Amino acid sequence: MDTFTYQRLSEDRFGRSPNCAIQEKENREFAEAQGDTVVDSFSDNDISISREGRKQSRPREGYPKLLAAIEVHPRPCKIVITEMPRLYRDPEELIPLFRLAEKTGLKKIETTDGMYYDLSTGQGIHNAIVAVSAAALESRRMSDRLRRKRKALAEEGRPHGGNRAYGYEGAVYDEKGVLLNPGRVGIAIIEHEAAIIRECIERLLSGWPIRSIVRDLNKRGIKTAGGGKWHPTQLKRILVSKRIVGIRVHLGQEYPAQWPAIITEEEHHQVCAILQAADRFKGSSKKGSRSYLLTGLIYCGLCGKPLMASGGVYGNRGHSGRRYRCKKTNAWGNVFGCGKIARLAMPVELLVSEAVMRRYSSPAFAEALAEAPGIKEDGDLAGLAADDKAARNRLADVERGFSSGQLSYEEMIRIKGMIDEARASIQAKMAKLETGRLVLTLPANGSLREAWGKADLDTRRQLVALLVERVTLLPGRCGGSTWTHEPSGSRFVFNPQSVRISWRV
Repeated sequence: MDTFTYQRLSEDRFGRSPNCAIQEKENREFAEAQGDTVVDSFSDNDISISREGRKQSRPREGYPKLLAAIEVHPRPCKIVITEMPRLYRDPEELIPLFRLAEKTGLKKIETTDGMYYDLSTGQGIHNAIVAVSAAALESRRMSDRLRRKRKALAEEGRPHGGNRAYGYEGAVYDEKGVLLNPGRVGIAIIEHEAAIIRECIERLLSGWPIRSIVRDLNKRGIKTAGGGKWHPTQLKRILVSKRIVGIRVHLGQEYPAQWPAIITEEEHHQVCAILQAADRFKGSSKKGSRSYLLTGLIYCGLCGKPLMASGGVYGNRGHSGRRYRCKKTNAWGNVFGCGKIARLAMPVELLVSEAVMRRYSSPAFAEALAEAPGIKEDGDLAGLAADDKAARNRLADVERGFSSGQLSYEEMIRIKGMIDEARASIQAKMAKLETGRLVLTLPANGSLREAWGKADLDTRRQLVALLVERVTLLPGRCGGSTWTHEPSGSRFVFNPQSVRISWRV
């Protein structure tokens, strides 16, 4: 029989492990010993497929290619693996394979340790599910043991492993993978990196903005622990970490660390006070909430890059206030935009708001509003969410019934299809209800302007985004004409022709 082999290795720190090659050799020898023909072989190196591992692992590449090859293969075939956990560790992932077996020539799965799963019979499918369930149980046991180990390491004040922390030594291996610096990993200080941390803190305490510090680090060619460029969020995470004051944190609990501190606790408190206060500032109003209506919707008319919200002082006369501008460099200090467009935010937002309200007030929109999805449907969002949860529970019951042999494969597929269809309907109603609730914030017979004035900024942003695809700011000459916002009487030196609104169809 034609055979496809599959190999997988969960962790390959250096990308040089022979494990996948060993698996492939074993699979080929097993297939050839039975007189089978190996059509093709697929591998995934350094890929975890457990529930815990998938959170931090990249997607499998070899496995989808395996399924695609089977789908177009014209003759009966099988899959050969060394053991079932190489293929799956989650029973839910078996369902697509069963469906593939129904419409292709895939007949069975064989393992080199003598196990055989006939995908054309109910018993064979049941045995495959049992094997994968056993692998899932063992994976969960390993995960529980890992959690206990991490807790024990934390109580002893030892590092938890993972990526190297800036300022401290990481694991150093030779070409054979032998650890060269045991006892120093995550504990010994790298002095030149510790000096950079102290320098950053000194600058922060003396008034330097975090972005200016990052820009200077990147300009000087100072690299992160991973060898990349610095970003403000990354630097903040290091400076507020308890690690640099010699404290080990695990699940919110603090323990004395085995590694030395880089800065004092007093310095750390000062840094946290500055950065945590800065985190509350959103927009130039510094009131702890958004203050820009068009962030994410507004673009430069010259280079096409998104415009950034920016406060502070600008211009020769020292004008201040909220504005949108095209930034030449991003947070890493890399070239980003042209830097040639900057405009006060207030007149742009007033102009766009007026245009949006005119659209919402039009007779055509009023007719569409009456028929809007979610307006006529009955039902409550919490009730629909409860229905969706109940459907998920029924789905789990069906899969357990199939695993225990109470349901046949055909019965499971039929019932699962009905539940999936019901869930799709429930989720569609939930989406419509959310949209309906948003448009219902608009008055049917009252003052739209009054409702707009009472709405918070997030609601206004949602209403704008429902109609506006993007806003483009075109170049404009300084000292242009005066524009008056009629409803408020506010006057601005501003050319409304420099604002182009692209509406959603």
